[in-house]
Amino acid sequence: MKPIRLEFTTHDGIDRLIVSGPVDTRTIRGFEGLIAALSEMGDDDVVVDLRAVETFYSSAVGMLVSLAARRRGRNAKVNLILSTQGTIIGMLQLARLDSLFEIQLVDK
Repeated sequence: MKPIRLEFTTHDGIDRLIVSGPVDTRTIRGFEGLIAALSEMGDDDVVVDLRAVETFYSSAVGMLVSLAARRRGRNAKVNLILSTQGTIIGMLQLARLDSLFEIQLVDK
């Protein structure tokens, strides 16, 4: 199994987290740490690019919801970039959480 890759950048005042690989029991702590940091810093919109994520645990969805709530409290949005081929959009829609985010669907 491929390792998780987490890349954090800030460009033109927008925080961006790019995630690839699995977000599962082996890698969830690294993902959680960056999501927690994004929750605490900045008052601007944030982009979380998950288009290259292979596995995404439901606890990671909860972390994204927490991030959205914190940023929304600062009048900012969480923009998700998701693959049209992935399962994350389905998870969000099934739980009716997709409205918490600005979602951009892209081909992988």
